[in-house]
Amino acid sequence: GSSFKPFNYMTALQKGVVTAATMIMDVRQAFPDPPNPPYVPENYDLKYHGPVSVRNALARSYNIPAVWVMQKSGVKDVIRNAHKMGLTTLDEDYYGLALTLGGGEVKPLDMAYAFSVFANNGVMAGKPVPEQDIRPGYRKLDPVAILRVEDADGKILYEYTQPHTEQIISPALAYLMTSILTDNNARAPAFGAHSSLVLDDRPVAAKTGTTNNFRDNWTLGYTPQLAVAVWVGNNDNTPMKDVTGLSGAGPIWHDVMEYYHRDKPVETWLRPPGLVDVTVDAVSGLLPTEYTPSTKTELFLEGTEPKEKDNVHQAFQINKANGKLAVAGCTPPDLIETQVFEIYPPVANDWVKEQGIPQPPHEYDDSCAGAVAAGPVAITYPRQFEYIHGGVVITGNARLDGFQLYRLEFGQGLNPQAWNQIGGDHGSPVDNGPLEYWETSGLPEGLYTLQLTVLRGDGSFERQATQVTIDNTPPAAEILNPEDGKVYVLEDDEYVNFQVDANDNFAMDRVEYYIDNRKVGESTVAPYNMRWTLVMSDITLSREYAITQTLPLLAPDGQPIIGEDGQPVPGQVITLTQVISITAPRTPEDIAANLDITDTEKIIGYTQVFSGGMQIISDTVGYTETHVIWVKAFDAAGNEFQTDPLHISIIHKKEDEDKPQSRLLLDPRRWVATLPGRT
Repeated sequence: GSSFKPFNYMTALQKGVVTAATMIMDVRQAFPDPPNPPYVPENYDLKYHGPVSVRNALARSYNIPAVWVMQKSGVKDVIRNAHKMGLTTLDEDYYGLALTLGGGEVKPLDMAYAFSVFANNGVMAGKPVPEQDIRPGYRKLDPVAILRVEDADGKILYEYTQPHTEQIISPALAYLMTSILTDNNARAPAFGAHSSLVLDDRPVAAKTGTTNNFRDNWTLGYTPQLAVAVWVGNNDNTPMKDVTGLSGAGPIWHDVMEYYHRDKPVETWLRPPGLVDVTVDAVSGLLPTEYTPSTKTELFLEGTEPKEKDNVHQAFQINKANGKLAVAGCTPPDLIETQVFEIYPPVANDWVKEQGIPQPPHEYDDSCAGAVAAGPVAITYPRQFEYIHGGVVITGNARLDGFQLYRLEFGQGLNPQAWNQIGGDHGSPVDNGPLEYWETSGLPEGLYTLQLTVLRGDGSFERQATQVTIDNTPPAAEILNPEDGKVYVLEDDEYVNFQVDANDNFAMDRVEYYIDNRKVGESTVAPYNMRWTLVMSDITLSREYAITQTLPLLAPDGQPIIGEDGQPVPGQVITLTQVISITAPRTPEDIAANLDITDTEKIIGYTQVFSGGMQIISDTVGYTETHVIWVKAFDAAGNEFQTDPLHISIIHKKEDEDKPQSRLLLDPRRWVATLPGRT
């Protein structure tokens, strides 16, 4: 599980690709994982936490930042470091980004040994691995299990006195990792301030881990005197019931640590050379600016301190009357104010929108007497380099002293060699209004230049041009996940991970997701993906439903369907159909037990069909709810494409599948590996 994450973060810090202050966007992301579909990790709490520092991401064990860091670290380099730190497994060639979340098998003793390197300022202590057993790239020392052997008379036959040592990582890097793993303030938002990962009388480093379906959970940690690894799981590898590293292995680890240290002096780690403290912007982790709202002091490996200034908190000049970007010479000075906005990387666009984080306007102030800001000869729509399709109403200004007429023309490319007039000459001036209608459907796609020419009566003229891209081809889209007909188990799967491959010949805008004819979300960041939490209505169907009875459309909870405008959706209906088997006649015993002996058919199930496509099936096999899903892809020009519908089903876990999960209380197998600390 997540107990492997320290090796990933350690590698990234060692390579200098991140620092403890580096900002990572904990938002929904899809990571390329060829030849497989993009990998879309989720956090344990199924939430997105926005901008988090490396320190907080590791301390709180967030999964999405860990995968982002793994991509920066490189899977092979992380495995190479893990081997040097003491792990003897992970010797296959199929590991991917999921390794940082526990996608590989490790041993409790190896994990304790590796964490002891952190505890020991980067030094591994032990006995040499026999020469014939040394593997290139793996550890050269082994932990020592037997410290002394005595005979019946107390004579010492063997005593292990002085371990061999090897510096595996720098003391500065080990200290930085310990600084993060002991930071309870950083950990508290996810684990609580008084969790089992805390010792009341001394600093202690700790990390938990939980694998899928709660099959394994871990807690590892150390002080300068002792490193301890605890694993909890079932003998037969069956899942446990909601047992995490914090709730399962954590209390055991805590009690072992407390017992061992009950009469030990409090020791801390001495700070080695090679580290510097720097004050940084609390969000971006970069150097503060005048717009930085808050700062913090962070620990850096010497030479990795930030050189760039904060780029998240950016200032914009705004016309406070209309909220548009101020324009010099147009916006009155008394209406201009400086506003600071949080500008995050494009991968966070959807999250920023969902959180309602204010963003700077895209429109410039044009309040100067009806688009005076654009000038007397101006095309105000379409905007410069905009994507357009179909018929377009061109708007703008065509007004000059001595006005005679204006015309609009277009040509291919940035510098057209030939011009084509749109419509005829126009003899009336236009002030911030429609200039001409342009039908683009029959034109070759690509970049065009629109040119507005306004003539005066004396033969002089003024021109203004803008570039646009004509795109009349819809985008392409394919649902990669889920597969058509996929069955989900509500108690195991939790959510559906939509993954869509969408592309356009010019530029994509967004992908919208639909379930049962209702929009449930959208994404603007490629690769396009969305999480939909599984729900079941568990409606009890009965014979009271007449065959093909028509009723107003209701949601599974019995409430009216509400549209995007917040009002009940009118005019839609559902059809309730009672399914009676014609191939399952009643047995003589069935007929004898029924007063109505003329009823010779046995009802084996009911189906409820919603007009949006959802179906509820209740029969002798069980209870199933099916949904129809599809997506719409929109390109930057406004063209759209809708995929063919797919069907998914949701069922409940059968009761007998839960029985093995109770074995944690009956037949637990718990490993505790301890290693002394300092040499």
